[in-house]
Amino acid sequence: HHSHCPGEQWHEEIAHLPHGRHGDELHFVNIGANKGYNLVAFYQRYARAMQAQPLSFRRWHDLLRRNSSGDACEAQCCGVCNDCRGAERRGPRDARRLRMHALEAAPVNAAILRRVVQQSELAGLVTVHATGASDSVDAPLYARFDTRPGYEGDAVSLASRGSRIATTTADLFFEAERIPHAHMVTVDTEGWDGRVLAGMRATLAAKRHAAAARTRPAHGNALPAGHPPAAAWRLVRVRV
Repeated sequence: HHSHCPGEQWHEEIAHLPHGRHGDELHFVNIGANKGYNLVAFYQRYARAMQAQPLSFRRWHDLLRRNSSGDACEAQCCGVCNDCRGAERRGPRDARRLRMHALEAAPVNAAILRRVVQQSELAGLVTVHATGASDSVDAPLYARFDTRPGYEGDAVSLASRGSRIATTTADLFFEAERIPHAHMVTVDTEGWDGRVLAGMRATLAAKRHAAAARTRPAHGNALPAGHPPAAAWRLVRVRV
């Protein structure tokens, strides 16, 4: 699925399908986590703990504001799709354990996300990785020095201005974290999604995911030679 602000119907449809042998512990890989609302949505849909330890988007937004300085968060921390005002997600809530990974390239956002996770019901369930994802570990990604909390689109670039960002590929990440199977992988990397998918070939081929989603490229950022956007998206296979 791909769009700028995707709807929830496809989430609802796959949420109620059997999790199979992976249902006891569900893995979620959130590439381009930014403000972390996808983590909250996954918890709301699948965590058995949601019954006793509920977590709302409004509470998450309050934590983001509490951990951000200045007025930038006031303008950005609700999310470009007004995520903080979203309805609670419904799902089976039958997973006894969740293991979620949030990859966030912008250092200022990764730092805030770590603090928010530790102060929320997601402490112990989410690992925040201050890293970018691309088609190669040598991809030259840079974080702008003047990025304000919550800003997404202009936080990272290929131009050698700012600080160099540690970069991985999804294939290497799955191996390093020993993820046998991810119930869901989301990619929201501000138009660089095709590069991320190109670095996920082995994982996709091995069907180590149940569903993959990306947003529509917002800035038309170029793929490496041989990876036009349509071809990169055809790599994805949805398996449930």
